[in-house]
Amino acid sequence: MHARIGFVALTLLCGISVGKEFLSNKLDARCLSIRYVDEGEKTKVLAEQTLQLGNNGTIDFTAGGETIPHDDESAHRVGTHIKGNLTSIENDLYRASITLTLGNQVECINAETQIVRSERLELRTELEVGRETKIPCGGNRWIQLRVDN
Repeated sequence: MHARIGFVALTLLCGISVGKEFLSNKLDARCLSIRYVDEGEKTKVLAEQTLQLGNNGTIDFTAGGETIPHDDESAHRVGTHIKGNLTSIENDLYRASITLTLGNQVECINAETQIVRSERLELRTELEVGRETKIPCGGNRWIQLRVDN
């Protein structure tokens, strides 16, 4: 009888300690919003994504795919690709290192020709939680970043 009571007590204590450890290791989820805009004659949003990040802050997002290659050639990537990371510097301040790649397949009259127009932005900046950061990218283009907890 004492062995059973001891076993039950030990099981409860282990469960409580595991529960405390689980709660202390909960995810510190952050959201990163990215908006890339061309403000020419008409405002055109080129890319817009909101990504949820876990504790490690790694960003690896793809919306799109690849072109169908001719013969044994490698495929071209099309769509929106975002890679990088978000690192905490201090309370409510993060260091962002982001590569944004946009690829669009261009129609061609010649069936044997494939054209993919790509644009790549690589940026490193500091972001404050809850505050939008607008960065000019040349011409009429800019990128807007925001991190929220």
